[in-house]
Amino acid sequence: FIYKCGAPDVNGTIIANPKMIFLCNDSCINSSYSQHYKNAEAARSLYLVQTLEVKKLGVVKVLARSKVSVWPKASVCDRDLVKTERRKPKGAAAQKASRLKRLNDEAIETTESKKIKSEPINTEYHIEELVKTILEGQLTADEIGLKIREKLKGKSK
Repeated sequence: FIYKCGAPDVNGTIIANPKMIFLCNDSCINSSYSQHYKNAEAARSLYLVQTLEVKKLGVVKVLARSKVSVWPKASVCDRDLVKTERRKPKGAAAQKASRLKRLNDEAIETTESKKIKSEPINTEYHIEELVKTILEGQLTADEIGLKIREKLKGKSK
């Protein structure tokens, strides 16, 4: 789509009011091509790119360019205007997205509700086991002390 504008005024302002019609390839009854296309989408997203160019001595120079997202649609209702997302997944893609969201929510819930239960260590039991080891002649009290000091030294590093 090309729209030729007049020259800017003394302030450098260009006023233009182009009128546009978007050709619709959708299957709705408003489409001029509905008999040729079997598309089930109710709307299409596209960008309207506006470019200001000047042609001097046969050379075209781009002065400015902007891009606006447009959403041509046969009919727009209030619900469409407040949507945070234009098109969401449909069919199997929607089911997969829902399942993944549910699994993610359940994982978060499980993580949040999981509590680590800690009980005080029964040191008396462990001391009894060490005494039993000494009495059975497997280790001496000095050897146990040495092993404990080595373990503590390794943990403090």
